[in-house]
Amino acid sequence: MVCVVPKPAAGGGGWTPPYGLPGAGAAALIGTNNADAVKQSGVSSSDFNYAVFNAYGGGAWCPDMTVGGAWAIAGPGGHIAPGMNDMPYFDFTDATWKLRATSAAGSINPAHFNNTDFTNGGAAQTQDGYSEIVAAQPSNVPLPSHLYMSLMPISAAVAGNTAGKILRYGQSAVTTTPTRIGAVHMLDLDTTRWARVSNASRQFSSTDGSYERNTVYDTLRGRIYIFGESLHSFNNAEYLRLSDMTLQISAGYGSLADWTAVGDYHVMWYDAGHDLIIDYSPGNGLRALQAGNFGAGWTVLTTSGTEVGEASRPAYYPSTGNYYFRKSASAGNTLTKLTRPASSPLSSTWGWSSITLTGATMPEYTNGASNGSRHYCNLGYVPSIDRLGWVSGPDRQVIICKPGS
Repeated sequence: MVCVVPKPAAGGGGWTPPYGLPGAGAAALIGTNNADAVKQSGVSSSDFNYAVFNAYGGGAWCPDMTVGGAWAIAGPGGHIAPGMNDMPYFDFTDATWKLRATSAAGSINPAHFNNTDFTNGGAAQTQDGYSEIVAAQPSNVPLPSHLYMSLMPISAAVAGNTAGKILRYGQSAVTTTPTRIGAVHMLDLDTTRWARVSNASRQFSSTDGSYERNTVYDTLRGRIYIFGESLHSFNNAEYLRLSDMTLQISAGYGSLADWTAVGDYHVMWYDAGHDLIIDYSPGNGLRALQAGNFGAGWTVLTTSGTEVGEASRPAYYPSTGNYYFRKSASAGNTLTKLTRPASSPLSSTWGWSSITLTGATMPEYTNGASNGSRHYCNLGYVPSIDRLGWVSGPDRQVIICKPGS
């Protein structure tokens, strides 16, 4: 039976974490259970591991979901991975893995959507093009798919609730077939129920060839962009305007003069301090797009040092003002640091370096990128404790750490 855990009351007040916090330059293990202990009923450990951690996708760092914040993954699966409609999450309030059902119909048997024709067992997508699990209706639960970096947390203040929401752009490899889903859904973390946002999506055509998608949240303008790996194929970007929840198309940014930003594996994020959209492709450097002036086009940034070499999303640590990356494999306690220039970011140098943490040993990511996947979004900032969190697999404890520089 699925353990459905209610959200703790918001506003922690004088909340103090029931675990020790590592000092500057150190890491610590927290929690006693693991993700596998809360997996969906009727799902094997290997299938759970593959769907949640190995099937090309990461989670969302949700600061308002609980008193201490949480790392949650919603709607994973696809290709040859079994679908998971329930949401496993790590609660930093008490350092415990938990599970929530995301359907009013309760847990949905994976057999209901692990069919190649979408029809057997009630898995046919809805007639209006939203690609949802019919067996879960009236809940608007999207078909499980590879998530890549498509999940984006929305704060409670912006969402207008107490726990925030998770935005989920449609993705590829829905169920066990290479089908693409064009809809946009939002998971309300107060109720843990999905709702439709839109099924009109220009770049989710089955012919666009784009799959390694990145969501980029321009917090200044209230826009969540979606970029694929084929940056050379488009000269503008689609975004969800949060003020009225409509899909819009950006101003044009021109054509890329070279193909080196095209790579299958790249990561993008919004730098609020410099108002830039950053793109990193291993071996091909950093590029930036001025969020307030797309017409200026992409700028290749000047860098120094040895880059991380893996396109997983970095964590921004406010205390140092730097970005930190953790490679999926063979990294040990080493984080790669990207130092932001204090000013003139389009012409000044962005510095790559590394730091080594003391204390607990950071576990490697569960599959070590053996199947070409990586952790995508498993390193993130936890505001309630002012530490970075590292979620590495279904059978491992969570790590928290505090970069010293």
